Amino acid sequence: MGASHDAETMSLQAIIDTLPCGVTLFDPDLEMIACNQCFRDLLDFPPELFASGLPSLPQLARFNAERGEYGPGAPETLAAEVVYRARHPQPHSHERTRPDGTILEVEGVPLPGGGFITLYHNITHLRRSESESRRSQDQLRLIYDTSSVAIFFVDQRGIITHANRRMSEMFACSMHMLVGSEYVAHIHPSEREEGRARMLALLASDIPSVNLERHYWRDDGTNFWGQLTGQRMHDGKGHSLGLVGVIADITTQRQALEALEQRTHELETLNAVLEASNAQLVEARRAMEHMALHDQLTGLASRHKFLQAFNVEIERRNRNSSPLSLLVIDVDHFKLVNDRLGHLAGDACLRALAEVLERNVRTADLVGRFGGEEFVVLLPDTDADGARAAAENLCREVRATAFVLGEATLALTISVGTATLEPGRPASFDALMHKADMAVYRAKELGRDTVVSEERD
Repeated sequence: MGASHDAETMSLQAIIDTLPCGVTLFDPDLEMIACNQCFRDLLDFPPELFASGLPSLPQLARFNAERGEYGPGAPETLAAEVVYRARHPQPHSHERTRPDGTILEVEGVPLPGGGFITLYHNITHLRRSESESRRSQDQLRLIYDTSSVAIFFVDQRGIITHANRRMSEMFACSMHMLVGSEYVAHIHPSEREEGRARMLALLASDIPSVNLERHYWRDDGTNFWGQLTGQRMHDGKGHSLGLVGVIADITTQRQALEALEQRTHELETLNAVLEASNAQLVEARRAMEHMALHDQLTGLASRHKFLQAFNVEIERRNRNSSPLSLLVIDVDHFKLVNDRLGHLAGDACLRALAEVLERNVRTADLVGRFGGEEFVVLLPDTDADGARAAAENLCREVRATAFVLGEATLALTISVGTATLEPGRPASFDALMHKADMAVYRAKELGRDTVVSEERD
């Protein structure tokens, strides 16, 4: 039975060690049965706390209370409260902010035979992303409310569901009367029926956008000419939600054109304003994927996914004493691509380069992009010589590739810096990244299109 129990314990430990979150398992007597290294790292427990074996929950609670993990108060009282809750476990999920600012999501689940399991997730980046998202939404709201053009939304029936302050001012109509009214009710009476038929036909069709001049009618009996641009809105399943429209008062321009009999030229539209505003409004409505694992432009690994992979490889390196290398890649003279062909072409160029990099690394390697024209490659089981060989191969492949961007064909080169964590050396992603960055700078100084290897760690 002892051998069987040991085997079960080893199997349990092997399973929880692979989980990307902290895990603890306690028996009904609050004795710790198992925990993984991620738990110890997230809670920053010193090795000596585990020197004599796994600590009990009362020991952990007392240690945490004394170092301020549970906030202000007498450590004995705070620790006792934790132990009391553990003796009467209920399923729970809550967030806890550590003294160093790390935000943890803690989930506890009682076990049928007594005891409980607890999971610890680091959601610091998630909460910060949510905060940034709220700030972005506030900025979009400010742009919407203070815009110099009228912005409004109509549903599939042609009813105005939202409008900004400028639209209320432009139509001399209170917001209370404006929202809920028919859009066509604000068109000049002489064009109202034609406008209603056109609006309903547009809403029933697959036409993505509209751009036209309209003769509008105010509640006070005055009228004006407006330039209307509209864009169809869709939900996450592709179903039409109506239209978002932008109206600019063009009465003065229209009168000038009529006076000069130059009706052959259409007024410059506000498509750029619509596109920018619509993109931001759609983005604000879309559920953002916090803690995204992939770079939105290239589809490569994001910084978050890259760090996850790095930590996994560090754990494997610690067990197998294998080397680990990092490449930092910077596109030479990339600013010239954006300046000559524009940023859309620059983005297409980065996507094409990402495909070249992924095509020319091993399956076990991971290519990431943290922003701009900088790429990073994680090379497991690769020493300094192997990293240099891989970097030189990438330089050759990029140099030999013709990047076709529309009617233009570009030849690109890259500068690569390498850094290696040899077996037995302490692991630090930031330190390794810094070494590779410094190597890239030297590659740039040496004339680009080359590889520089930083001194080994």
